[in-house]
Amino acid sequence: MPDSENANVIYRRIGNTTYKLRVHFSGEATETMEEKILRLIRSEALDKREKRGIISTATNDPAA
Repeated sequence: MPDSENANVIYRRIGNTTYKLRVHFSGEATETMEEKILRLIRSEALDKREKRGIISTATNDPAA
């Protein structure tokens, strides 16, 4: 269980359901929340592209 100084509880209501979210922030994290969110979005986008077979590798080589 996370210690209380690094944990927060957030309540979100969607429709008739209320969700209780416990959020924990690591004191040892090396990336900012913005960096983490962008990394997760990029990773998800790449996963979806690979599943669709449209992944391409970026290159600076004009012959490629």
